[in-house]
Amino acid sequence: MRESVQNHIRGLNFNYRVTLREKNVTYLNKLGKFINPHTLEVTDKKGKVSQLTASRFVVATGGRPTTLDCEGGEHAITSDDIFSLEQVRSCEERERRDWEYDNCDRNEAP
Repeated sequence: MRESVQNHIRGLNFNYRVTLREKNVTYLNKLGKFINPHTLEVTDKKGKVSQLTASRFVVATGGRPTTLDCEGGEHAITSDDIFSLEQVRSCEERERRDWEYDNCDRNEAP
């Protein structure tokens, strides 16, 4: 099932890029900030900075999950992790993880 989900997500991403290309939309996977209403400064994965100008931009933020910075946070899983698990956790493991998430700022035991 894990492989099926990952293949489905890869297929969706591929189809999005193909559709954008067919509509003459340039797809860039870069970090960007607006310099003015028609200029975008972008940085690629290697740190190279460049500027783009256009009358219109479409910005997709591509939100990413973050990990918990607290005791027990290493046991939490993200939305990305859920599709990479080799096995499903038991009810007891899930309850323990949920308790740790709910009590990150407390020093209580379940």
